[in-house]
Amino acid sequence: MQRALGMRLRGRRMAKKSGRRNSNFLGKYRLDDAYLRAPDRKTGRVGLIEGTGPGGEHVLVKTWPRSARQNDADLESIWRNEIRQLHRMAGHPVAHEVIARLADAGSDQSGFYLVIEPGARRPIATSLDQGRAADWMNAPRQPANRVRTWRNLKRIALGLEALHSEGMLHRDLDAWSVLSAGSEEPDFQLTGFEWSMRLATSAAPGKATVRKSEGAISFRGDWSAFAKLTARLIDADWERVANLGIPAFEVAEHLFAAEVRLLRVMSGLESLDVLDGDVVLKRIDQIITTVAAEAAGKEAKLHLVLDLRANSAIARTVAARFETDTASIAAELPAIIENDLSEGPLLVAVAEGDEPVKLMLRGHDFWYRLRPYRAPRALTSSWEYAECASMARQGPAPINVAGTLQLAPAGLELIASAEAPARFARSRGRVRGWDTPRAQMTVGDVEIDAAAEFHRALTLTLVIELLFAVAETFPVQLLPARTADTAGDEVIIHAVPRSDPERDGLSDALDIASPSDRLDIALTGDGLRREGWILTTEENLGQQNARDGEWKFDGILRRAGKQNAYRFRGATRPSDGEPLFLVPEDSVGRDTQLRRRLKALGALRDHLELQRALTSPVAELTASHDPQPADAELGDLDESKREALRQIIGSLPLFLVQGPPGVGKTRLVRELVKRRLNEEPTMRFLLSAQSNAAVNHLLGEVVPAMQHIEPAPLIVRTGANREGEAPSEHRLALVSQRTLGEIAASDLVANARPALRERFLKLERGARANDTRKAGTKSKHSADLRNFEGVVMRAANLVFATTNSADLERMIEEHSQFDWSIIEEAGKATGTELIAPQLLSHRRLMIGDHKQLPPFNADRMIAFLSMPEKVAGALGAGADFIGRSLRDETTEAILDEVEENPETAAALCARAIEATTLFQTLIEHEFRRKLGRSGRKFAMRLNEQHRMHPAIARIIGITFYSDHEGNGLTTHAESEKRFATKPCPIMSLDPSKVPEVPILLIDIPSKQASGGNVRGEESPRWHNREEREAVRLLLSQLRPAGLPGAPTMALLSPYAEQVKRMRDMLAAEPDLDPALLGFAAPGVDERRCFTVDSFQGSEADITIISLVRNNSHTNIRSALGFLSDFRRMNVLLSRAKWRLIVIGSFDFLKEILEGARIQGRSAEIEFIGTLFQALDDAPPTDVRRISIVQLREGEA
Repeated sequence: MQRALGMRLRGRRMAKKSGRRNSNFLGKYRLDDAYLRAPDRKTGRVGLIEGTGPGGEHVLVKTWPRSARQNDADLESIWRNEIRQLHRMAGHPVAHEVIARLADAGSDQSGFYLVIEPGARRPIATSLDQGRAADWMNAPRQPANRVRTWRNLKRIALGLEALHSEGMLHRDLDAWSVLSAGSEEPDFQLTGFEWSMRLATSAAPGKATVRKSEGAISFRGDWSAFAKLTARLIDADWERVANLGIPAFEVAEHLFAAEVRLLRVMSGLESLDVLDGDVVLKRIDQIITTVAAEAAGKEAKLHLVLDLRANSAIARTVAARFETDTASIAAELPAIIENDLSEGPLLVAVAEGDEPVKLMLRGHDFWYRLRPYRAPRALTSSWEYAECASMARQGPAPINVAGTLQLAPAGLELIASAEAPARFARSRGRVRGWDTPRAQMTVGDVEIDAAAEFHRALTLTLVIELLFAVAETFPVQLLPARTADTAGDEVIIHAVPRSDPERDGLSDALDIASPSDRLDIALTGDGLRREGWILTTEENLGQQNARDGEWKFDGILRRAGKQNAYRFRGATRPSDGEPLFLVPEDSVGRDTQLRRRLKALGALRDHLELQRALTSPVAELTASHDPQPADAELGDLDESKREALRQIIGSLPLFLVQGPPGVGKTRLVRELVKRRLNEEPTMRFLLSAQSNAAVNHLLGEVVPAMQHIEPAPLIVRTGANREGEAPSEHRLALVSQRTLGEIAASDLVANARPALRERFLKLERGARANDTRKAGTKSKHSADLRNFEGVVMRAANLVFATTNSADLERMIEEHSQFDWSIIEEAGKATGTELIAPQLLSHRRLMIGDHKQLPPFNADRMIAFLSMPEKVAGALGAGADFIGRSLRDETTEAILDEVEENPETAAALCARAIEATTLFQTLIEHEFRRKLGRSGRKFAMRLNEQHRMHPAIARIIGITFYSDHEGNGLTTHAESEKRFATKPCPIMSLDPSKVPEVPILLIDIPSKQASGGNVRGEESPRWHNREEREAVRLLLSQLRPAGLPGAPTMALLSPYAEQVKRMRDMLAAEPDLDPALLGFAAPGVDERRCFTVDSFQGSEADITIISLVRNNSHTNIRSALGFLSDFRRMNVLLSRAKWRLIVIGSFDFLKEILEGARIQGRSAEIEFIGTLFQALDDAPPTDVRRISIVQLREGEA
């Protein structure tokens, strides 16, 4: 009692020998001697104390003392859960702005602690209680001060809405929960929600209990508390507010009725069907506008004069937007403009070169050019009214934006130019002019920070992808119909390329072949031929027409002396007269994915936390304070994975793992998920990858490890089954159907109101039949099913999805958040593909290997971005072909900026190259940064492999992984023992012909050195008959060793034509079929022959590789093609477990390498020299090299 009294008398000063002084966790902070607010164990109230962090930063520490008499195991569990909720909350787009940043967290024998970094902010209670609040906060009756208060309160409303969107409650909102520095600009931040389960001391010692709620716990309770805090800050007498007998406009002389009504609505005194952040924020915006007008002693609205005549520039712009004529939209023009400006118009200051600053107003679809209004016959213009005589679809380039100001939607009054003179004459001197908002925008030198530059770079990469997609639209014309142009129910048409100078110009700008040449290659070329096509009249990317028809390529019509025509089969011949275009059948799916990535970039634009995590990962790196697993708990994980697991668990908000071949990347994911779910059964994981195959592999590896977790986690695989895939019990539709069935059979439904019960049972029957989903209808029934699937997704512990899936798009729109977002094969995804899953969590793990296959078409993108002048030309040539659905304000700005400011294009293109291979950029920068440095890191490499024979692993490690991060790969001790003690499952019938060693090289003479005795590679690109002969001879000599289980075999090549011909060879010679020889297929199907791209991520006991290339070229790319890419060679050589056989001309490879060295151009293929040196240094028990002549010896 005496101590408590002393604390109160001394301003809640703490005793010198308090638990805080003995705290281990708080030892790194210098804390004040006095609490701002002392903790109270009986009520569970948090203690607040200020201090200084290790770097001199101001900190606010929240403390929950422990009691020696309490068994606080439950308290510890709740504490961990709350920390997890905080981490999840940090991933919300607005959290960085309106919610106080959690800098540290921990516990020790004395208590639990949260450390907030508030900057200069303090709880506003400290100044309000002590009468030391900022002047504007102490005088809320002054309209200008009340405007500032409402602008600050809007930030708290945003924070509450963010909490509620994550299913979290504040439950303790008061003046201690709001931080402010009392600055001129709105700066309120929300805190105090960090332990929503308030704890109190039970009467029985040794037990912690949850403090009983005073009433129902709901979102409305938070809004009610917000209403009371608001009333205090605007000096509203709560008794008068609560007395509904007093009209709202009479509650206080200084308050508007709208202010009082909002307080009553938020507190539940006046009913409202829907009370959420959107409702509150809209009303606050209206209040700010009204009170701001009072502060200026003027009318509330800004006046904007528009020329709305039918022939005006405004009418023409709107008509073009809706693809109609001005007469058709003349009557609707005022409503269109009003609707366009109804959602938070943005006032923008534009500074272009030495010209005076101009003003523009951004609506939803249009940009309005503003100037001061000049009345008829007036000598001067005035900013009392603003005038818009013209507008645009595109805004200024970001580099020219010198300032912005958000305007309240209700703060604009639109006036037709015909009415303006009379209105202006009567209202002069009594309106709210535009000078005030103009002055509020800071106009100065434009600086684009790293986060904004990164977003612009990502957007540029997407724009380039759009342009290459535009180039896949081929202009054609049809030959006249003939009587013979039918085949049963199908129609036959003949198409020839059509001249289109604009598309020819785009092809030139993109540095690719002409449309006609590329169409011929797509239909008849040596590579992957496309049979399915769409014939359309739509020339712009992303647009579709109901009359578009699907056609199958059916061959070539050769015409003497004329251009060959292409024959197609389809349902209905298109109408004559309109220009036609052929686009690949898969273009609809491609455009959909591009559209989703554009939306993800739009969400990233407003997600500053993620932008910072990806541009300044070291600065954003913080400790998670999750408990670390003990060594005994890590089972048989190798040391590399143990260290990775510790680093991953201990780091926020981003961690990267490089996983070379055979190290068990998926095993690491499986252990992480299993461990975290065992500790926290309510955790939610998003597991994604760029391809469906990778996601399915991840699902197959992770889900079996969840069998013994209680309660059983809810697991969902998004998307529909693809053709050829086995149906999965975890598909979202099936999981939703089962869940609906369980609920339908429950007492909850049985006891529901009849109408509600019938609706739910109908929904359950519809899910089972799946009729509405198949029909694709938009009925209320199918909407309910879709909504229920959304509920299931939000409840699932594990969600498996591709990075481009529609369900990720939906979750981003709903601001869903997971505890973890894990991206597998991140090295194979472009930067834009990696954004969507990272938007859905504050805790991100990317796993991949940038030294294996790159993202699809990344090399083409990088080569093009390396020519900034070409980029500028392509944007100019192709921008008009990008449809509206694939544009947003950022893409528009990029199109303008690169074209109009070529001096900035080079730097932006360089950043875009880094953004294209984002995983590689981040991980290589981190590896270089931590060279010779200690301290926390956000990336590491797994270096203990388990798959390959140690001899194979040694070659792979030396050739591809000996760099600043380590000395190649090591083989785990148990794996090394396994290979040393167990017999190889593959044997040679004649070891003198085919030596039984881990690595066997079959050497073909160099074509150039053979004097024409070796054919080398042949067209179609590319195949090699000598190497196929070697494959045939090898298959005649190789057999399973007779051990239990058939060994797997894969025949690999970089070239699809060689793979096809090897497959044909096996079909023509059944005696060589690996299946008949006793070898199993390496995958789920029966294929044995693969390209390198199709086999990444797979493995086989023995791989036989045909390199194919053997020619007389001297240029690296012409001579080697795919073989000059170290990433493809890495994948080729690292698929084998026991035996690796490589067929090729090794002298030819050395000739090309030596020639490149002489020319000083060998850097990109020096890995070949490293490979040969490693092979030469290996003992003969590991590596043998024989000629094809030796392999032929003895053949009949």
